[in-house]
Amino acid sequence: LGSPEVVGLTSGAAAGAAATTLWPGYLPVPVAAILGGAIAVGLVWLSTGRGFARPGKLIVAGIGISAVATALTSLAMTTVGEQQAQTLAFYLNGSLASRSWSHVATIAVTLVLVLPAAAALQRQLNLVSLGDDMAEALGVRVVRTRTIAILLAVVLAAAAVSVCGPVAFVALVAPQIALRLLGVSSPGVVAPALVGALVLTLSDFTVQQIDVGAALPVGIFTAALGSLYLGYLLFGEARKGVL
Repeated sequence: LGSPEVVGLTSGAAAGAAATTLWPGYLPVPVAAILGGAIAVGLVWLSTGRGFARPGKLIVAGIGISAVATALTSLAMTTVGEQQAQTLAFYLNGSLASRSWSHVATIAVTLVLVLPAAAALQRQLNLVSLGDDMAEALGVRVVRTRTIAILLAVVLAAAAVSVCGPVAFVALVAPQIALRLLGVSSPGVVAPALVGALVLTLSDFTVQQIDVGAALPVGIFTAALGSLYLGYLLFGEARKGVL
């Protein structure tokens, strides 16, 4: 359940990027997105009381922070000019249209810098998934590991949002698909990343085939599919008594 959409990271990053239209020239869009995402995740972390250890509180806090971030984004849309508002609205739905090589460079640099660190953290994260007490008994510094993982997630998600906007629920479904394809207890880092890229590419190809009289942002398509999966996941967690 700890995907960027659920914990408010995506909305926070989008609000940070949208803020650059209100105060242009102060920060580059990627930096503003990282700051927005970090603030959102930090507020969720504080408001849940126990970090991300309680899924129920995590979801409620994430919904609240996402609502605040969405309100700030709406403020930006109503303040800027009509042309900027249309561009911002399209961006906030998540789209790969009109991307350039500079956007590719932003993602490439982020992956080169952050992905090795995330891969190095894989073993500790696998142990943390067994429970805090078990992980600490095996020598893992749980708080430190979780904090580093969150920081890496903020940078990766914010970089993606700064380039193509908040494409919803790809990060939620990709690890689950990779888990089932590999048939292992933990899919690691690389496999979900590749599956997420494939899901996004196929989704974008699909929306390009849908003729609605205008370009359809890929984020609308992934949001529709992901919301159904999130409902299924929440129902399953509730039946198991986890929430």
